[in-house]
Amino acid sequence: MISRDALIMRHASEVRRRIESYGDLFKELHVLVVGGNLGSIQVIRAGSLKNVVIHYMGKSSIWSLFKAYRKSINIFNSKKGDSLVVTTQDPFETGLVGWLLKKRLGVVWQAQIHTDFNSVFFKKESLKNRVRVLLASFILPLADSIRVMSNRIKKSLIEKNNINKSIIKVLPVWIDFNSKKGIKKIKVADDKFVILMASRLTKEKNIEMAIKVLGGVARKYMNVLMVIVGEGKEKNNLEKLAADLNLKKHIMFEGWQDDLRAYFKRADLYLLTSLYEGYGRTVLEAVYNKVPVVMTDVGVAGEIIKDRESGRVVPVYNRILLEKALLDLIKDGEARGKYSNEAFNSLKIMTKNEYLEAFKNSLDL
Repeated sequence: MISRDALIMRHASEVRRRIESYGDLFKELHVLVVGGNLGSIQVIRAGSLKNVVIHYMGKSSIWSLFKAYRKSINIFNSKKGDSLVVTTQDPFETGLVGWLLKKRLGVVWQAQIHTDFNSVFFKKESLKNRVRVLLASFILPLADSIRVMSNRIKKSLIEKNNINKSIIKVLPVWIDFNSKKGIKKIKVADDKFVILMASRLTKEKNIEMAIKVLGGVARKYMNVLMVIVGEGKEKNNLEKLAADLNLKKHIMFEGWQDDLRAYFKRADLYLLTSLYEGYGRTVLEAVYNKVPVVMTDVGVAGEIIKDRESGRVVPVYNRILLEKALLDLIKDGEARGKYSNEAFNSLKIMTKNEYLEAFKNSLDL
């Protein structure tokens, strides 16, 4: 497995626990991490059977990707005779490594797609993303299987990349809704109407628009409070924007939290304003906690959250309709209850064992 998620190196992280659980499925699992800035190369043995080996290749660079390629060759050459497969976190840089390994060694290659790279907003974000889209368009048709997070991505691959639907498997990342973590207490006055947001604070999450819309909402409902959970490069800009718009008393920046249950427990509404999403994990967590959702038309919108049936869905970047949706739900408690119940009833929850079996099947082993 070749991944760019440096959280795999953190012992207590959720992604680390998920990776370790994959060890029960295979004779041996090697995870090559490209990304983060963790210093010298580390090798960690983990998993319930101690058959998961995590290799840190260094911070994201062409050199680190090359090291991952060479390391993979060494691992595969030492395992001749076994059923060999490589799965890559994306169809971009790590996907290129997966394709090269397939071409050189004849191993099975699965490309995972965690984001909607066919979104026009993904392409517009940077020159790097436009190059990534071109790369994915070239190598994805050569994959043995493709795992995607949502039906939205599957549909876009079929329509825009001419991918055979038979090799596309829809399997979101498993969420442990019954985690035994301790619940943090948050202090928010009882009279506040809490709009919760939880994500990385990056450009594509478009929290800037949410804050601007909050200005209009707060003029009509003085007791509204937006709680923003997360960290990222945009945090300082977002805090400055809140101050410039005189919204500091209407916004709480809570930083990164491993456990969101206390926040969902207190939230009256969950808001997601992303420009693009592969899935929208926090939306599912909100649904499970019966918090009504307002979101842009990304990820699971139209699949789990259907406009005016199980939540509110507004076009990306449409501030007018977003403000109207928020105002409508703030004043309509009956609609909030209806939407949260409808969304919860449509939620299909996998057990951990069911997910692991589905993951193995997605590799076509």
